[in-house]
Amino acid sequence: MKYDYFIAGKYRNKENVLDLTRRLREKGKSVYCFAESMASINHVGEIDVDGENAMKRFESIHDWWNDSRVQDVFRTDLEAEKNSDNFVLLMPAGKSVHIEAGIAYGL
Repeated sequence: MKYDYFIAGKYRNKENVLDLTRRLREKGKSVYCFAESMASINHVGEIDVDGENAMKRFESIHDWWNDSRVQDVFRTDLEAEKNSDNFVLLMPAGKSVHIEAGIAYGL
């Protein structure tokens, strides 16, 4: 799928990310929101789950480099990023968001 916007931000800040996503969609834009992706929902937490607790569980993965859940989230987000016309980095943002920003710059 092709998107007008890819929204990147901290999962802990997902309420603001979801609010921005909603506002852009109200303007008729197509938006990829990582917090809504099935990979994130399946591996990090439901949208209505507290972002802090969901991230603590996800961050407790010891071998994250080889973990299939982490790889699924990464692949899903990367594919959407490649298929988006614009990249929005919503602060505050962590290391992974800055990596995604570098990827967007490279694309």
